[in-house]
Amino acid sequence: MGRLEKFRSKRKQKKKIALSVIFISILLACGIFAADYSVNSLMLSENGPGIFKVRQTDGSKLEITVMNKRFYINTSYIARDCQRLKKAISGLLR
Repeated sequence: MGRLEKFRSKRKQKKKIALSVIFISILLACGIFAADYSVNSLMLSENGPGIFKVRQTDGSKLEITVMNKRFYINTSYIARDCQRLKKAISGLLR
């Protein structure tokens, strides 16, 4: 087996391994999503996945829930910074 054939077979093997890892990851994610969706519909009477949820509370806060751990993000700071950025850009373009 020549050098060219050896490296060609290694490239094919790397592609096969990468595709199998991607396929297994997708299959695993779909299985987790389906199980979570069915458990939420049976136990909590909610239609939807519960692993990852985003909802708005109070008007200026986002509640991000990842596997029943809650994180709160105050969006008023982000909105204020966006307004400042818009003013700065409009001042430069005039």
